Amino acid sequence: MAWRWRFRRPSLRRFLWYSFLAVTLVAAGITLYLDLRVRSEFEGRRFALPARIYARPLELHAGLRITQADIVDELRQLGYREAPPEGESGWFSTTENQLEVALRPFVFWDSRQPAKRISVSFGQDQIAALRDAGGAELPLARL
Repeated sequence: MAWRWRFRRPSLRRFLWYSFLAVTLVAAGITLYLDLRVRSEFEGRRFALPARIYARPLELHAGLRITQADIVDELRQLGYREAPPEGESGWFSTTENQLEVALRPFVFWDSRQPAKRISVSFGQDQIAALRDAGGAELPLARL
């Protein structure tokens, strides 16, 4: 009986080796098939949808050297409309040295910003004060 085990071991090793090779070839074939399928599916739609990148939040704070006109330009680029104060978010109104903005809700990388109204006061090409709708000082506001 001892001689039987000697002959069966090499055949078991050979079977495991061929099984491993077969599984590897099948996995490589499936991977290649899926890669070709995904590439052919997305190749024609490379520029079908416009890309919009939100990687530049403008952070407003007291002492920031920026003019009122620059902030108004930024608000217009973000789709805010110049209108008298309303109940909705997404508008702004200007006076001589004051800017009132109804900020939209937005999810930033570190937190969620709810919709809120802020008032920005300017003095000598910089932000003099930043306040919320209740008149409390704000340390920071993001657009």
